[in-house]
Amino acid sequence: MITCRKMSAADVTDAFEMLRVFLREDEHYLASSEAYGDRGFQGLNDALDLFLEQPELGFVWLAYDDQGAAGVCVVCYAISTSMGAVVAKLDDVSVKMDRRGTGVGTALLEQLKEQLRKEAVTRIIWRTTTSPSRTTGLGSILPTARIAACGGLMTAVNVVTPYMPRFVI
Repeated sequence: MITCRKMSAADVTDAFEMLRVFLREDEHYLASSEAYGDRGFQGLNDALDLFLEQPELGFVWLAYDDQGAAGVCVVCYAISTSMGAVVAKLDDVSVKMDRRGTGVGTALLEQLKEQLRKEAVTRIIWRTTTSPSRTTGLGSILPTARIAACGGLMTAVNVVTPYMPRFVI
């Protein structure tokens, strides 16, 4: 069984380890990390502290299976000027290598959608690569261009560049 939750202080070690691997091994992130101002482990530590100290800005979403921590993503809140509503932006979405193909990525996203619906968030924006990433393991479950109703939420993907499509619910 796969369960997901927002990171608490007790979960920081799990979040740090999975995000550390993502930020050091994802070829797409590494190609642009300098432009993002990557500060290495200190930046990651500071970010995790900020999520705990300022939950109104967002959270780290974690997936756990019978073996422990299995997947992670970062969720930041924003305001859509076109919708006049709060939306969520996903970053750093990753599933541990040994858990790929077991449903962790699907559960991570489906349970995240349920959580965001409870918070009245109506759209998720996800910028990711257009091909499955060796690090995230989620490329195969992403639609490439569609719009559909999804349990009362809008779902769409809009490929804006070869590197940065947008996933919206």
